[in-house]
Amino acid sequence: MEYNKYSRVNIRETNETKKVRIASDFKPEPTEEIIEKWQSLLDLIAKIMDVPSALIMKLNQESIEVFQKSQTEGNPYENGDKEELIYGLYCETVIGKQEKLLVSDATKSKIWKNNNPDIDLNMISYLGMPVNYPDGEVFGTVCVLDNKENNYSEVFEDLIDKMRKHIETDLELLVSNQQLKELNATKDKFFSIIGHDLKNPFNSLLGMNELLIQNAEKYSPEKVRHFAKQMYDSSKNAYNLLENLLEWARIQRGELEVEPVKINSEEVINEVKELTEPLANSKDINLQTTPEGNHPVLADRCKQ
Repeated sequence: MEYNKYSRVNIRETNETKKVRIASDFKPEPTEEIIEKWQSLLDLIAKIMDVPSALIMKLNQESIEVFQKSQTEGNPYENGDKEELIYGLYCETVIGKQEKLLVSDATKSKIWKNNNPDIDLNMISYLGMPVNYPDGEVFGTVCVLDNKENNYSEVFEDLIDKMRKHIETDLELLVSNQQLKELNATKDKFFSIIGHDLKNPFNSLLGMNELLIQNAEKYSPEKVRHFAKQMYDSSKNAYNLLENLLEWARIQRGELEVEPVKINSEEVINEVKELTEPLANSKDINLQTTPEGNHPVLADRCKQ
């Protein structure tokens, strides 16, 4: 699973290649309900503009793909059709420049008439706009193509722009819903950890308190001080654990940056032993660790 994925698109108009961020593996896929909505809009746009092809294109790392096509007569494209990013296609220029592209007749254009797979399909005119996720990652484009010269009026341009905004709004809602689900999962995990991991130090405190109450008269001052120190250490460990859990929750919400550093594994093991030892002692359990030297590990150091 990749957080950051990139693609290289060729901008034919300026003869340059541009690296762009595309949807990471963690981006949610459009739902069936959204796909049905997009399909209706594509079919309506193709009908209103009287063109054979209206498309939603999706950018992959090595290719651009027909994500959805209008169900119109004469549409030469099929869902799932892919072209490698080697031609400098219409949509590559749209994505690379992040602006509208209008080509009235590619066969009359020095820039677009050669080495153009769309002309091979008799799609000689094009109007398209970029489609992005709310964080700026590229989804692809929304576009229309015609088998005859077409200058596309301002009304038609406005229609495509509204379609673009609809798609981007749906993508934003998908991402927001996923983030909400992740936050709920983090909350559930947080409460689960609190219920489990904080139970041990408090059990230890309760156990030592009970021993002191039952045997206060029998214990020497040194023994009482020993129990008091253990109770203090257990309380401190419980507090530190709560602090670390709260910090972990903030990291999960994206409020803190993770800063990995090299830490001493043996030191961390000893800290865990110290945290659980009071409870173990109250149950006559002897905890032992086998030292194997310092093995540095890369991790974010919790607060002490």
